[in-house]
Amino acid sequence: MKNKKLNITISVLIILLITVLIITTLILNNKPSLDSQVATNDKLPVSANNELSGNNNLPIDYYAASYAYSLATPEKAIGGTDYTFIAKVNGIVRTEYRHPVEVPDSPDGSRTKIVYDPYTIYDVTVIENIRGNLIKTKNIEIEQAGGLNKDGKYYIFPENTGLLNIGEYYIFSTLSSIIDGTLRVERPEMMILLGKMEGTDTFTAIQNIVASKNASTIEDSKNSALINKEINFEIIEKVTEYTKAALTPVVPEGKNEIPVKSKLYDVEYSK
Repeated sequence: MKNKKLNITISVLIILLITVLIITTLILNNKPSLDSQVATNDKLPVSANNELSGNNNLPIDYYAASYAYSLATPEKAIGGTDYTFIAKVNGIVRTEYRHPVEVPDSPDGSRTKIVYDPYTIYDVTVIENIRGNLIKTKNIEIEQAGGLNKDGKYYIFPENTGLLNIGEYYIFSTLSSIIDGTLRVERPEMMILLGKMEGTDTFTAIQNIVASKNASTIEDSKNSALINKEINFEIIEKVTEYTKAALTPVVPEGKNEIPVKSKLYDVEYSK
């Protein structure tokens, strides 16, 4: 009798162990990869189409950053930057590594290494200017704080940001370097995803909205566009919001009210 009970107990334990192994395997097999986790980020997902897509399974290190002023509203985002425009992201041109710092590389500090801040450089096409007058006749570059670290082992980005979606459109609010005219984005409020856009009707509607001179005509242009069911409502609403905000930008204390013009890409310098 004792042997029978012992055999039953062992059988039950074996069944439980097999069950646990099966459940664990199912969980691991169905766990979302970094690709899917990043792709569902509702702000700035990593694109599956960019040239770094083969590295999308690498870990991502997000860092907190403090800024001198808020860009929490479209008015503040426009007033706190130098250019606001709609553009298509064509691809990643390169990653640049700046601000080298020597840090310990061993518990006792006997070894050190040099770390850098990565900046991802994109090729973009300006579709419409909302504030400022960037060239539209040829592609330009914008740089984003963050990217693949120098040894290629992980990504590093400011909180709530990530690689831009290649082939998709954004409303960018960029800072312009007074030294060399480069355009930079670093905060989520500076990179508003519009997504993919197709059809001439959508581009014509956006052009009409941006060309409107006051809030009333902006609203009229928006309403005319939304009659067309082929046009994406959310895109038109967002473009309208930023076009209206450009009429009354909020310039934060400490920011020069006169925008810095890009020596590289402003129409004034391309003449």
